[in-house]
Amino acid sequence: MPGVGNLVRQGLAVAGVLVVAAIALAAWEREDERATSSETGATEGRSEVSGEPGPWSIAADVARSRRGEVHEKTMVVAAGQTMVLKEEWITFDLDAARIDRAIVLPERTTGVKASRERPSLQFRYTADDIYMRRHGIEEQCGASWAVMPPGLAAGGAAGVDIDPANPLLVEPLAVLGSLDEPGPPVELDKSLRGYKVTVSGGTGLPLSSAVSKRPGVADRLAALEHPAWVWLDPDGGRAEVVIDLSAALDVIGDDLGTGETAGAKLMVAWTISERSRVDIDLPEDAASQAECD
Repeated sequence: MPGVGNLVRQGLAVAGVLVVAAIALAAWEREDERATSSETGATEGRSEVSGEPGPWSIAADVARSRRGEVHEKTMVVAAGQTMVLKEEWITFDLDAARIDRAIVLPERTTGVKASRERPSLQFRYTADDIYMRRHGIEEQCGASWAVMPPGLAAGGAAGVDIDPANPLLVEPLAVLGSLDEPGPPVELDKSLRGYKVTVSGGTGLPLSSAVSKRPGVADRLAALEHPAWVWLDPDGGRAEVVIDLSAALDVIGDDLGTGETAGAKLMVAWTISERSRVDIDLPEDAASQAECD
C-alpha cells in the first residue's frame, strides 16, 4: 500500500530529525567555549508557573482527566541556548473516544512554516480509525485528510506511536498517574518549587522504530531512569511535567558513533490541562488509500 505509506514518510521523518538535530547540537556544544554546567536547563520548557505547587493528590486527579489538552515541547539545551525540536498539542476526549494530535516542526528543519492551526503533521483518531494530514496532502490525495492503515501508526514510523491494542492511551496522563508520591516540594529555581520524581525507560522519547529497534538500543533505553519534576496548580486541573532525557541522548549518540553528549540536555516538557469540553470533529472528506496512490 504505497500511497499513505509514502505520504507519511514524506511528511515526517520526525524521529530521525529529532535525533540528528539533538546529536548535532550536543556536538556543537562540546566544542563551544561558552558551554555551561550540567545544571543548565533544569527547568527549561516550563510555562510561566511559579511559587508553591498544590498537594500531590492533584496529580492523581489530573491523571484521571477525561477531557483536556497536553502541550508538549521537545528541546535541546546547550551552551546556554535552547533549540525547540518539536511542539505538539494533544487534545483528548476519552468519553467520546477521540484524540487529536497536532505536531509542529521548526521551519529550519522542514522548510515550511507551521503553526498549531496549520501543523506540520496532524493525526485525528478513534479506537477504530486513524486520519492524518500534512502540508501538500491536497495535491497528492485530493482531500484535506487521508485514512491511515493502523499498522503505519505503530512503533513511531509515522512520527507518533499509536498502540493498536490501546490507541486512546495518552502517555502524559499514564505517566503522571503511575508516579509514586514523592517527598515534599523542593526548590527548583529562585521562583519555583516542585516535586522531584523519576521516570523510566523510553518515557517521552521522540524516537522511531528505526532507532529504538536497533540492536541493543531498546534494552539500553528501557534500563534508563530519567530525573523529572512536577508542578501542580494549587487550584487543580493542571500539571507541569519536565523530564530530562539526556541519558537517552547519550545512548543514541553512542550507538550512532557520535560519542556522549556531555553538557547538553534533551528535555521534554508537558503542560497537562483538564477541560470541561473539547471539540474533536472527525474528517468528512478523508481520502482512501487508493486515492493517495
